[in-house]
Amino acid sequence: MEVSVPHGRHLRSSGFVVVHQSRRPLGVRMVSDLPVTSAARAAVDVAVTARRRSEVDHVVSHVLQRGMASVEQLAEETRLLGRSATAWLRTAVVDACRGMRSVGEADLRRVVVAAGLPEPEWNAEVVTPVGRFFVDALWRAQGVAAEADGAAFHLSAEDWSEDLVRQNAIHGAGIVLLRFPVRRLRSDEAACGREIDTLLRSR
Repeated sequence: MEVSVPHGRHLRSSGFVVVHQSRRPLGVRMVSDLPVTSAARAAVDVAVTARRRSEVDHVVSHVLQRGMASVEQLAEETRLLGRSATAWLRTAVVDACRGMRSVGEADLRRVVVAAGLPEPEWNAEVVTPVGRFFVDALWRAQGVAAEADGAAFHLSAEDWSEDLVRQNAIHGAGIVLLRFPVRRLRSDEAACGREIDTLLRSR
């Protein structure tokens, strides 16, 4: 549990309760008779105390995917932090403004940047004869897309079948789709970048 309090309150984190002190107004509102801050404010308070970059990416993607806060709200809360905003938080919010909505997509973008690849469209729509689908990254002119697969091994048989229909439809629309496990994007960044680069150069 994450708790934000005004700076100067002598409260310490204990067990599963983490206390964040802030000099900024908390913007408290009441929900079910409990004082709470906005989801965007809570997210940035958690993010600035994170010890790993992946934790920051996770909290930002979490509130966005669940519709708890908008990109604009996160950007404003980050701006209000001033110099207290960490580089990890600023990068995560900038990535969100580009259209990224998951930790895997943030990992994929780091691969793209490290490899010196042109900036793709993020969360780009692909129109196919069987429907509209979205891919994590799309180089539309070259007909190349890339995706970060974070939970492929958790798919049920039905989900797996639907996933194949989607992939085949995207291929049928003339787009070559490369898929990378999130773990590999992190552990083999250079090789993943080379694979995308090689395909882009061949198209």
